[in-house]
Amino acid sequence: MAYPPVVVVDSDDVVIGASPLAKAWAEGLAHRIVYVVVEDSQGRVLLHRRAPGMVLDPNRWDTVGGHVDISPDYEESARLELLEEAGIEAGDLQEVAHFYSETPYNNGTHPKRFIKIFWLRYDGEPDVQGDDEVSASRWFTKQEIASLKDSHPEQIAIGLEICLPYILKEYEDHEHQAAGQTNRPLFHLR
Repeated sequence: MAYPPVVVVDSDDVVIGASPLAKAWAEGLAHRIVYVVVEDSQGRVLLHRRAPGMVLDPNRWDTVGGHVDISPDYEESARLELLEEAGIEAGDLQEVAHFYSETPYNNGTHPKRFIKIFWLRYDGEPDVQGDDEVSASRWFTKQEIASLKDSHPEQIAIGLEICLPYILKEYEDHEHQAAGQTNRPLFHLR
């Protein structure tokens, strides 16, 4: 799969240009990534299985997301990814996190990237017909995601791995409170 050039940024996340993705990886150029956690009114989270032909994490479960490329704006890129990967026209996106990461990919690449995570409430079914990045989509409960993380971490893509603390925080807080551990700070995506 050929990627369009990614937006390249400086150490303050200010846009300084564009580069082919492979060059950005090879030369350690900082770039931008966006993820969107889509949650329905029942508290389920939309995940998709990455297509078999994907360079990174083929056949693994992931959130909506990708490299910031066509537009240097995070939110606009998040909306494009939602439409491309899930057929969702985004409503009110809420920013959840913005941080720098050098977490390596499973292909040995050590990318430098700024990541912004958004949250979206959506009640409906995704439409991934004809998408070459997604082979299947499904709603998961947070308990199912926690079980997947614990039992089959090899099925989790790096994007989902990065978003897990934000997806599971409320679920894990509830589990710890039920076990009598109430000193954990609360975090809610809503």
